[in-house]
Amino acid sequence: MTGHVLKNDDIVVATLRNSDMLADPTSQHDNNRLLVLKLDVTISSEMPLVFQKAIDAFGCIDVVFNNAGIGLIGENKMPPESEARRLFETNYWGAVNEL
Repeated sequence: MTGHVLKNDDIVVATLRNSDMLADPTSQHDNNRLLVLKLDVTISSEMPLVFQKAIDAFGCIDVVFNNAGIGLIGENKMPPESEARRLFETNYWGAVNEL
């Protein structure tokens, strides 16, 4: 998605949970049109900070595309509570908190 938007000469603010992967996108694209920030959608206090950094860098936000999500693979039974909570924090609250 990021590559497609940048190829059309638009601006992208991309967020990644894993900071080890932050350097890769910025090394491949013009940093005047790409801002990459660390964000864990399960930590609601990070959301306003990231939105503000995007606005500070580019003046506004036109579109938000959230594709953060995780899934569980295993036997057809209830997962341990810790895994179910992590899934819900990411897939549900991660989307709700950006509103």
